[in-house]
Amino acid sequence: MHVLSIGSAARGLLVDLAVDGACTAGQATRNRGADALDRLVASGLARVDLLPYRQTARSRVAVRVPIVRLTGQGHRAALAEGVRPSVAPLRKLCHAVGMSELRVALGLEARSVVGEEALRSAWVRAAVRRHGLPDALFCGEHGVVAVEYDHGKYSAEQVAAKLEVAPLVSDRVVWGTPSRTRAGWLREQGVLEVLVLRIPLWPRL
Repeated sequence: MHVLSIGSAARGLLVDLAVDGACTAGQATRNRGADALDRLVASGLARVDLLPYRQTARSRVAVRVPIVRLTGQGHRAALAEGVRPSVAPLRKLCHAVGMSELRVALGLEARSVVGEEALRSAWVRAAVRRHGLPDALFCGEHGVVAVEYDHGKYSAEQVAAKLEVAPLVSDRVVWGTPSRTRAGWLREQGVLEVLVLRIPLWPRL
């Protein structure tokens, strides 16, 4: 199946997944519509699996939720669309889902992501250690936006390193987290702009 035949909404979801690595079925249907998700799955470009998800890194119980990811065929289709796909390993699944939600909350199109080569270049220009770079950079309406998502695992040292680097490579820095408590902690570390995100896990029927 040619990627053009799946429709614009499904193609949009394809690009979203290529950039974000993964999202929940709830995010996919809210952002692009149930038909887009159905078309992407039916075409063999994406799959939905029930996978363990923790609301925060400190949650004791994991729930199994439908997670959408590209297949190998989907990766090839994304490359044909001019987007280099990222792969979210299971250990980073919650982070990928959170990053997807933060990107959408900020109104940033997936195609506006700064690519890996440019990210490496920013790392070199800033003359800093790689772990201090933002989770992602996007070209927004008013310049480059640095996007960070803390699922509850970042240490104070990691946050400090990221806060030091972000102004060197971006015009705006926005953090996301699933917890108000964690948001308060981030503000104590010096984060100026943080959003508490509630991620839709299942589709609304």
